[in-house]
Amino acid sequence: MSRQRTNAEYGAARDAELLRTFDRLMQEAPAGKSVASLFERLVEQPASRFYVSELRAIRVITAMRRGSLRPGSSRSRGRMYAEVNRRVERLLAASPEMSLADAVVEVVNSPAPEFYMEPASARVTVYGLLRRRRNMRRQARAGRCACRG
Repeated sequence: MSRQRTNAEYGAARDAELLRTFDRLMQEAPAGKSVASLFERLVEQPASRFYVSELRAIRVITAMRRGSLRPGSSRSRGRMYAEVNRRVERLLAASPEMSLADAVVEVVNSPAPEFYMEPASARVTVYGLLRRRRNMRRQARAGRCACRG
């Protein structure tokens, strides 16, 4: 099995992909389109992977297969785990020699049909990223940014 990644390791990648997708949707959006509908569209866009740590996904899928999963995830997370589980079942049926953990890792690192976030969560994340980007640009223009090398 490959090395487990944590949220911190994929969080920056998710944030960058979410912001790129938001920027693209903003350019494509017709004038007068509501911001709420923009965030609804944003979370429905395909993502390059399932943004959950491999270890967490293994634990949740194992619990789902045992029937011992406690409710508590958001609706979007529940849909995400259901999709991961469907793909894992298909993968294990096609490759019975594969371990459950390896199947989950492969599925989690494959393209996801959506971001599996609530629109309100995406809005908070994107606005925070936009604020950080704006502040970095201001600092760079003022010559105070340590990021300029």
